[in-house]
Amino acid sequence: MSFIVLKFSELQKIIYFFLFIAFIIFLLIQGINLLGWLKLSIIQSITPSISLALIVLGFLLRSVTIQHARLAKFIGKPIVHGLWKGYLISNYKNSEGQQIPPIKIYFYVKQTFLITTIKSFTSNQKSESVITALSQNKDTETTNFLYTYKFYRTRNSENKVTFGSGDLSLTDNGKILTGIYWTNSNTCGEIVLNLIDRKCKNIDSFEMANFHFNQNIKVT
Repeated sequence: MSFIVLKFSELQKIIYFFLFIAFIIFLLIQGINLLGWLKLSIIQSITPSISLALIVLGFLLRSVTIQHARLAKFIGKPIVHGLWKGYLISNYKNSEGQQIPPIKIYFYVKQTFLITTIKSFTSNQKSESVITALSQNKDTETTNFLYTYKFYRTRNSENKVTFGSGDLSLTDNGKILTGIYWTNSNTCGEIVLNLIDRKCKNIDSFEMANFHFNQNIKVT
């Protein structure tokens, strides 16, 4: 399940885009009328125009991923879509009371106009976002990627759901995410992520993310 978080300005853009699509479809229907293939009055043309516009708009808003700078600028959102690789530095201590070393982690972020989701993977654990939000401060020109996530702990005979949150800053022209995270298991730490590939799709495991990373290195 994904929650939709929209600013008022983004809602306005959706309304304007819907009206634009409905108007284009209305003109197409009128053009078909002129060809004699349909016989709909102007009033009769409004209902199918609205219905088709809603279908088209819903598909575009949920399916088209934000991968390009021009599209991001047009809709007014920073880009976070893609595969990210980095390290998680946790305050968790092992059975000997020693802090564990940094953990390699991948983030796969899927970003559309309506919804942004995160899947994160380590070698022995995966998690997924519950809710995400992008916060921009135009005065300081900073962008923060905020999220809440959950993961299931089933190792060592555990059967537990853990929830956590993160606050990451988007820097270096949108190529680095750095920040902090914390969980309801009294653990917290830092995360540093570097963008690997903006155009990847459907990453759903650590092995798949690692393979994609290695393939990307070979290409570059």
